[in-house]
Amino acid sequence: MAEPTDEQLREYAAKLPPIYRDILAAFPKADPARRQGDAVGLERLQQALPGEEFATTRPSLRDFNEAVGNLCFEEMLEKTDFAGVYPTELGERLIAEITGRKAPVKVVPALPAPTW
Repeated sequence: MAEPTDEQLREYAAKLPPIYRDILAAFPKADPARRQGDAVGLERLQQALPGEEFATTRPSLRDFNEAVGNLCFEEMLEKTDFAGVYPTELGERLIAEITGRKAPVKVVPALPAPTW
């Protein structure tokens, strides 16, 4: 998939249906300490979605799962082995566009490869 320009990303984010915007915007709410590339459990992500207090209806579990599946299919999110998802680079850019802030970058270096 080609990388969109910032302008293309802004236009795309503006056209996203509310369920997708809500799911992407829920990442910082589900885990305020989340860093770029960190995963969030699906249950926590769903609980962080707006509900009745915002005059919107929280999506059903079926709709939530389908929307998450669509975001994964379009390579904006990737599923983990423990019932969670993490944003791809494109997903991180969309989250930043929708929420107005970027998640911090990870600072822990990778371990060197063992040579034995």
